Amino acid sequence: MNKLKLTFLLLFAISTSFAQQQKPQVKLQDEQSSFFEMNLGLVGYSYFNVLATSLQFNIAAPVNRYFSFGVLLSLYSTPKPASREDYLGNEVLYSPKGARGGFLLRVSTNPTKSHFYGELIATGGKAFQTGVSKKPEESMANEFMGGGNVGVNFKGKGNSFFGVYTGLSLGNLKFDLTDDSEKITRFQFGLTYHMKT
Repeated sequence: MNKLKLTFLLLFAISTSFAQQQKPQVKLQDEQSSFFEMNLGLVGYSYFNVLATSLQFNIAAPVNRYFSFGVLLSLYSTPKPASREDYLGNEVLYSPKGARGGFLLRVSTNPTKSHFYGELIATGGKAFQTGVSKKPEESMANEFMGGGNVGVNFKGKGNSFFGVYTGLSLGNLKFDLTDDSEKITRFQFGLTYHMKT
């Protein structure tokens, strides 16, 4: 009888020890990890009448299980010229392109599996051709915007995810050579590659 009690006591001690060792691993699997993300898509700005291709990189670290905070860097360029009227009413052909950087705050449903997410973004950047002048050096402006995105990421192999996203931002262009500014909107959509780090 004593041997049976000793055996049960020993099994209980071993199982308790094993469970305690496993708890941190389970916790780590449930928690969100940092991620790197690449977005490839199309963007439309209100100040030009063609779509531009866009490449964006996001890097973020978890605030808690559902929230992440990070930075983004984005480049865009139109594959064909846009057109608009300049200050004198003449049609100007130009090739909009720009770069922007900023911050993102993302909330995800379950970041370790296939998940939906929404995020708030704030960006600042440079528009290199806005069409207000035939001369590109007279057509540059600073871009400031705020908005949001929604998307879904589907679990792939290992730490990889693939998904789609769309979003809308509002802001303005502050032209370099004048005190003028222009209110603008930006609409974007595309494909995502997301990798946990």
